[in-house]
Amino acid sequence: AIYIPFPQAVPSKPVIDAANCTKFKTGKCGICSKKCAAGAVNYEDKDEVITEEVRAIVVATGYQLQKKINVTDEELKSCHIKQHHFHGEWNHTMKPKILT
Repeated sequence: AIYIPFPQAVPSKPVIDAANCTKFKTGKCGICSKKCAAGAVNYEDKDEVITEEVRAIVVATGYQLQKKINVTDEELKSCHIKQHHFHGEWNHTMKPKILT
């Protein structure tokens, strides 16, 4: 009846599955609170939803290092890449090559 929801759970703490917990079903047992050395089991706790307003999040799903290649100035010009006016050191705009 106690488990960690998934390996990357934050915080990485066990939760009680109330639907399968003998203490919640019958009012008997309570072995979890007896075995918890930190005394962190509280059968009176209720689920709650906390809403936070944030301005940005970072999603890092993984990456692969790419082989380093050298690009000449001439090759770079042919790509039609320009530094963006906002943080141009890392923000670039690629303009399509228009054929007329």
